[in-house]
Amino acid sequence: MGWLGEDHQFPVGQVSIKFITIIQKLCSQPVMLHRGFHCCEFCDNATGNGQICVRHPNGNWYSAPTMLHHYVTVHHYLPPEEFIEAVLNPIEVMKPE
Repeated sequence: MGWLGEDHQFPVGQVSIKFITIIQKLCSQPVMLHRGFHCCEFCDNATGNGQICVRHPNGNWYSAPTMLHHYVTVHHYLPPEEFIEAVLNPIEVMKPE
């Protein structure tokens, strides 16, 4: 969820301040770190090196890059509604070890 690249279009729109606040906190505490990093392909102003994971009330797990906060706030990426619901009302959030 949320791995964006300049070769592919993505949905844009508005999300709530609550969603942005939660994503900011989650992205500052990634659960899976990568050995390298990824630069934003749209502006080169941000990098990310990990993932976040949340579990929706229906039991599905969703994973997203730590770049998600940047993509949502700077490039107005609109994640799927079910992912937004999982972030706002998770039954479980993976924590860093």
